[in-house]
Amino acid sequence: MFPLLAVAGNIATGKSKLVSFFASQYGFHPIYADKIGHEVLEESDVIENLTKLLGSDILTDDGTINRKIVGQKVFADKGVLEQFNALIHPLLIARALSLIEDQLIKTPVIFEAAILFEAGWNTHFDNIVLTTCEKDEQIKRIIVRDGRTAEQAQQILLRQTEANIIKNRVRWVIDTTKGPDSFYPQLHTISSDLGVMKVEQ
Repeated sequence: MFPLLAVAGNIATGKSKLVSFFASQYGFHPIYADKIGHEVLEESDVIENLTKLLGSDILTDDGTINRKIVGQKVFADKGVLEQFNALIHPLLIARALSLIEDQLIKTPVIFEAAILFEAGWNTHFDNIVLTTCEKDEQIKRIIVRDGRTAEQAQQILLRQTEANIIKNRVRWVIDTTKGPDSFYPQLHTISSDLGVMKVEQ
């Protein structure tokens, strides 16, 4: 089996840059929780159960899930969010772990999940990297990347788990505030710690 690495971190803290680096430089196969989540929402049983939970207005004209409306509904009510997570999270992590198991016989794997700790999935991983960033820089990134206002960006950050709460539960913490050149050397060290050799370019 090849090494397995998980990446967690709040919005706009550089998770995707880490995943891209490990994939291009060290041959890690990336698996994204968000992508799997989108696939889960396409399953007929899930669509049926979500329609019962949230109402038929979450469906588009072709019967698929309108993720924007779902997001608005679940984040407006904590109880509904908990029911939504109870439905989706077990399916998501089961599929993710199956994909990881199949891939680990071929290559190292990196699993990106912003909600790794919130969902309790961290228990499946020994090697976890947490990305962090100063809030002012996070806000700038959200504004530029997502077209949000500063106020909207601040509201998003208020809903995120504070990094300090989980820092002592991960193997590595990477501060991405100053950009890639400041933290790429740490990523080389992580790969060395895992015994993964650099891919020949």
